[in-house]
Amino acid sequence: DKEETGMTLTMDLGNAYILTYGQLKDIAVSAGEVVEKGTVIGYVASPTKYYSTEGSNLYMKLSRNGHAVSPMNYLE
Repeated sequence: DKEETGMTLTMDLGNAYILTYGQLKDIAVSAGEVVEKGTVIGYVASPTKYYSTEGSNLYMKLSRNGHAVSPMNYLE
């Protein structure tokens, strides 16, 4: 758990891409598990105090080689 983003899940997407999800509860996958499209990875939790204005939401960060990149080019 991280104070700002709550329970987090980090996924290695390969090719130096790392995807981090936060504000989760009841994570449904295990470390090292291969996750395919459509797999439930967890559920959105109540927001931490840092996101209380926005209400319940999913935190998502995509990075490559340690630098944040916009996920908009990769979302369908």
